[in-house]
Amino acid sequence: MSDNIACFIKTCNSQETLCRCLESLKDFKEIVIIDEHSSDDTFEIAKMYKAKIIFADKNNLSLGYNQAKQETSADWILVLDDNEAINKNLADEIQKSILKKSKKNAIAFYINKKTMFFNKELNAAKNKEIRLFKKDNVDFKGDYFIEFDLIKEKKSKIYSIKLNSASIYSYLKNDVEKEFEEFFEKKRFLTKTLFLNSKSIRPSVFIKPLKTFFYLYIIKKACFEGKFGFIYSQIEAIKSFLFEIMLIEKKFEEENDF
Repeated sequence: MSDNIACFIKTCNSQETLCRCLESLKDFKEIVIIDEHSSDDTFEIAKMYKAKIIFADKNNLSLGYNQAKQETSADWILVLDDNEAINKNLADEIQKSILKKSKKNAIAFYINKKTMFFNKELNAAKNKEIRLFKKDNVDFKGDYFIEFDLIKEKKSKIYSIKLNSASIYSYLKNDVEKEFEEFFEKKRFLTKTLFLNSKSIRPSVFIKPLKTFFYLYIIKKACFEGKFGFIYSQIEAIKSFLFEIMLIEKKFEEENDF
C-alpha cells in the first residue's frame, strides 16, 4: 500500500474511463478527484472507489489542485488524467524510488507514458513526463490545462523512473468524433489563454501541421505501425491545424470586439 502518495485525477463526465483508472490505483491509499461538475455517473463511480472529490470550475482548475495539495497528508503527488491508468510495476517502482537514500534530494520524477489507440500500443507516441511531485516543491497553475511550478532547493534534483515496464498508459478514444469533441473544448480554453498572454500571435497554419505529421510518421517511426500509426499521425496533424485556425479566430474576435 502506497501510504505516502496521493493520486490526483481530473474528471469531467468521465464515467466511460474512470473505472479503469481507479482500478489501477488500488495500491494507493489516497485518491483525489478534481471534478468539473460532471453530470453523468462520475461522482457515483468515485464514491464506489472511496475517492475524495473536490469540485472545481473548468476555467480555474488550479484552485482545485492546490486545495487538494493543501488537504492531503501525503508527501508525494501522482497526477493522472481520467483516460489514463498505471500498471502494477509502476506502483511498485514509485514506492521504491521515493524511499531510496540515493534519491532523497528528489523533488519530482519523470514517468514513462505509453499511448493506446484501438487497444494497440503506439511506439511513436511514447514519451516521458513529470507526473510525480514532492508536495512541498510544487505549485499548480493554469485554467483548463494544468501546469506546475517546481520549487527548487539547493541540490534538489528531478529523477526518472527508468524501468520501461513501469508506465502510465493513456487510452485515446476509439471514437474519433468524441476525440475531436474533447480536443475542441480544450483548445478553445487554451487559445483564449494564449491570446490574453501574448501581444502578437503569428500561427504557422500549414507548416506546423506538416511538421507534426512528419515528426510522428517519419522521425518517431509511426510509419512502421501500419494503419494505426498513419491514422494517429493524421489526427495529431489535423489537431495542430485546427489549433492554429482557432488562434486566428480568437485574434479576429478580440480585434473586432466580438
